[in-house]
Amino acid sequence: QKKIKEFNIDLISQLNRLDRSKSFIFFTGLGIDKDSTSIRTRTIAETEEYIKKNYANSFIIRPGIILGGGDQFLKKLLPIIKISFFVPIFGTGEKRFQPVYVDDVAKAVENIIQSKLKGNHTFELVGTEVFTYRSFYSYLFECLEVKRYLFQIPFFLAKLGVFIIEKMPIELISLEQLKLFNKDSLASNIYKKFSDLGIKPQDIRKIVNNLIMKK
Repeated sequence: QKKIKEFNIDLISQLNRLDRSKSFIFFTGLGIDKDSTSIRTRTIAETEEYIKKNYANSFIIRPGIILGGGDQFLKKLLPIIKISFFVPIFGTGEKRFQPVYVDDVAKAVENIIQSKLKGNHTFELVGTEVFTYRSFYSYLFECLEVKRYLFQIPFFLAKLGVFIIEKMPIELISLEQLKLFNKDSLASNIYKKFSDLGIKPQDIRKIVNNLIMKK
């Protein structure tokens, strides 16, 4: 995890030597907190702070879970829903999140570049609706027009299973990713958002339905 911070410290150092007027855009995610129990999250929080303190024109982009463009969330979830009558869900499935469409995030970056903003800015980019994982899965069932049943996997069992999976040559889910399912992933509403860039995010329900129809 230290490589994330070390790489960006080196990059900032090089940019400061070459051209301090350039804009630096750094993607992280919602819920970045220096007091997090996740080593990765703490490292990213420290990296954000370093960038803001040591580079004149920085833009921290904190998107919700990104959907579209071959995202890993739907890519891994939809095949399970299509072939299995029972669909696993971590914990109770009541943790909340705000998924966002990849095209909206891309438009936000485009607007940041074209606006020639200066200074240090943090943007939280989220979609039009807050879901629980349980309600989101149910919406996927509805879009696919299938009847499925959710079965809960307690986090202590999920953690054990993921620990074993990480030792195998398959990419399903990591322990760091599992932790995301055990907390809310919502905008804090203390940073800038889509509206500050003149963007109205697209209806995420329509986007999800369209994405599923293409698969």
